[in-house]
Amino acid sequence: MSIPPPDGWDSREKRSFSLRKKMGLPRASHGLYRAIVCNVEINAYLAGLDVLKNIWDQDSDTLERVLARGRTQFPYLALERFPENWPQIVILQAYFRRQRNILVWNMFRRMHEISDGGRPAD
Repeated sequence: MSIPPPDGWDSREKRSFSLRKKMGLPRASHGLYRAIVCNVEINAYLAGLDVLKNIWDQDSDTLERVLARGRTQFPYLALERFPENWPQIVILQAYFRRQRNILVWNMFRRMHEISDGGRPAD
């Protein structure tokens, strides 16, 4: 059974849907959902995907390896069920967004420390 992607899944906008629900996972499968999210993010990190780039601007071979690894680790993510790997793409978009926010936060924190004479910020 193929689960179609939700509207707006491939846009730059923040998603307004529950990924777990759209993936067809019941509440009781929250552990599986968290494991999928965690492993997709780890796979992206280990492959060296650039969080400063948009998902569609990544090296296509590297991105495909990350997606294939996710499908290998979790047969639930099979292409037959999720055409275009849309759940993994949504997870990666959120991961990149979070990592960029962390980078910006750390940059501003460091700038604040420098402007205070190098003292750590409270």
